[in-house]
Amino acid sequence: MPIPQQIALGLRQRSGSKILLRHASSSPPSSTSTPGSVGQWSTNSTLPGGFSADGLREWATLTDFGADGYENQTRQDIRRRKMEYDRYADLFSTRVSDGCSNYLASRPCPSDVLGRAFFGSRSFMTEKIFLSSMNSIFHLYPEGSTILPAQFNMNDRFLHWKVSSKSPLEIIYTYQIDGLHFRGCTMLAYDPSLNKVYHGNCIDVSEERVNSSLGIRIHVHYAKYLLGGMVSEMEILSRDAQKS
Repeated sequence: MPIPQQIALGLRQRSGSKILLRHASSSPPSSTSTPGSVGQWSTNSTLPGGFSADGLREWATLTDFGADGYENQTRQDIRRRKMEYDRYADLFSTRVSDGCSNYLASRPCPSDVLGRAFFGSRSFMTEKIFLSSMNSIFHLYPEGSTILPAQFNMNDRFLHWKVSSKSPLEIIYTYQIDGLHFRGCTMLAYDPSLNKVYHGNCIDVSEERVNSSLGIRIHVHYAKYLLGGMVSEMEILSRDAQKS
């Protein structure tokens, strides 16, 4: 029989030795909440430290990297997918300043700020220019997807990233590079209780095959570089907001 809808968008609760995955809403928090308070996100936030590489890997496994829903999957389907997949996943995090955290907490949807800061940072600029140039030659992306949106809605695209899961505190983009048979997902998240932001990745390749490879070492270095660029961009935004 189908399982209940308890798969999280990377958000989780602990119960004893089990991890119960919480369903996260794609809608913004209640307008009756007080902006800037941790309680504002109480229905959609994680427990402290709740974002994890394992949670992202599980989301990618059970949704086939965002290609399938999980509502009609049987328990047998889920067990089979878990046995078939041992995908590479990682997660990096860093603290932000109190001013930056307050700025994020005051936004209607912090995950939109994360997405714009990540893809709009100086660290991402070289990749953005390269992909946009490739698109002008080969027409790789739908019209308008080279423009960074003001906010990200479900199924929105920016370059080859598509929004496949979103809550106020977390957003997961999936991508598939046709021709290379390469796909994966990118996760950005914010934990207001810890003043921390996260950048995670899951790639559709066996972790055992690539764990010590040069390519993964380069990827890890670049992922940390992009996380730093996102934070730098948000710190600038928060300082500008304080001045105005």
